[in-house]
Amino acid sequence: MKQLRTLNLALQVAFWTGFFLCILGLYFTMLHWPFASNIRSIGYALIAVSAAISPFLLKFQTKIARIQLTLLYWGIALTFGILEFKRTLRLNGVSHVAYKIMLEFALLMLLSSAALYLYLLFTGQKKSGIPSRFLKLPPLELTDADVENYPGLYINKDLPLNISISKNMGQLTAQATDQQPFPLQAIGAAVFRHEAAGLVMEFSTVKRGITLYQHGGVFWFEKV
Repeated sequence: MKQLRTLNLALQVAFWTGFFLCILGLYFTMLHWPFASNIRSIGYALIAVSAAISPFLLKFQTKIARIQLTLLYWGIALTFGILEFKRTLRLNGVSHVAYKIMLEFALLMLLSSAALYLYLLFTGQKKSGIPSRFLKLPPLELTDADVENYPGLYINKDLPLNISISKNMGQLTAQATDQQPFPLQAIGAAVFRHEAAGLVMEFSTVKRGITLYQHGGVFWFEKV
């Protein structure tokens, strides 16, 4: 999980560095400074590569957050590319109507990303990373019988992290690899949270596993 967050941070740094270089290159172009086109090219290359690999490095984000960020990255990459290579596109037979449609499509991606960002912001998911349906659920008291199917070891094949669940008097305790155990507060028959860590665990007896929500991420752990 830490590795994914580190990779995601590197992705964002690379993308916004490229964005800054593109803006800087445009400014230098207006001033007729040398190497302005080179700066723009380096910036656009960073944006294009970051946008291309973004879907693979946003795994710890919620599904809607992944869509929002992907639309943002691709929208900016396409917008810069279409504007930057306008002359090349026209010389290669792209009509004015086709060029306009391409540009409008890229701008539509940016508007869609902005709309999704506002949705995440106003539903509280941007701050907590926890789906809004879990945010206001009150605590529940459960018995051992209610949670008898939950204890066990859960693994995620894509992450170097296992979660061990144990129970005592209806109280579940979770312990992740190389971490201290922590109590889980029931907020549903199969939904538990730990406020200090900002996480929610949703158990599934049908699929035999846990869906973990934390820091905007959604992870599936299978029971073994």
